[in-house]
Amino acid sequence: MTRGRRWVIVLAVGGMAGLLLLIAADRFGRPELIGPGLLLFAAGTFAAGIEIITSRYTYERNRAGWISDVFTGSAARLIGLALVILAAGIAAAGLSFVLGRQEELYVFALARPGIALVPLGVLMGAFGAARVIGAREWRGSLWRLLASLPHRIGGALLLLAGLVAVCVGLAELVAPEAFDEAVDRVLTAARAGPP
Repeated sequence: MTRGRRWVIVLAVGGMAGLLLLIAADRFGRPELIGPGLLLFAAGTFAAGIEIITSRYTYERNRAGWISDVFTGSAARLIGLALVILAAGIAAAGLSFVLGRQEELYVFALARPGIALVPLGVLMGAFGAARVIGAREWRGSLWRLLASLPHRIGGALLLLAGLVAVCVGLAELVAPEAFDEAVDRVLTAARAGPP
């Protein structure tokens, strides 16, 4: 193992430890373990994302446990980017638990959803774009292309949903008052029902 990759292994082991802490917090009713568990799990997720970005390689397993789809190049890098963004969100939640500010974070996210919608949209868009690009097994013959269409269409829908989330989040961040007024109008119209 090269010295440069040791930190990835250390963070990955930390991620497994974080998962065990989260399970223990749930099983034994120990809420003080949630924050450290989330932070360690975020570290493992971050390590996985960075490893995928640098190696440009990742894979999915089927229900039997066999490697079914291998993502390389740009598709793998997009998946790695999505994992890094996911790790940042998990770390923010973990830090809020460690500091005892989880309620404040929740209230803030409800009041200003753009701060969460933009990274969530980028995450969804990255996963969706990776599926549109496709796995190595989806390339080649016409049959493979046709067989991969459901995966690619699902990816395109996820990419579109991500773009919508980013646009809505940016609109909320740039003009929060106008955004709140627009949401109020939509909710009022929805409560009123059809004319």
